[in-house]
Amino acid sequence: MLAKLCESLDLQDPFEACIWAVAACAFWGLMHFGEVTVRSRTAFSPSLHLTRANTLFGTDLDGKEYPRLDLPSAKTACAGGIQYVFLMKQNSLCPLDAL
Repeated sequence: MLAKLCESLDLQDPFEACIWAVAACAFWGLMHFGEVTVRSRTAFSPSLHLTRANTLFGTDLDGKEYPRLDLPSAKTACAGGIQYVFLMKQNSLCPLDAL
């Protein structure tokens, strides 16, 4: 299903590329879609929802690049706490490439 979604999107279009990044990261990061989406534009709050500033790139001890997503209001985080989601390079449908 994820492959079909990717095939149906125009990744040169910024909005559709964003949809793909959200889907790939949510899938590989085992996140609920409600943790990475908002109900409407007016419902967006940077203190509650994922922003570009919540995405950090690093390199592990083996020299492999990884992104870390800091979810400001995840269901499984302690009240007021941040949940950290680390993503890894995948052979296909890669969340790093999507970001």
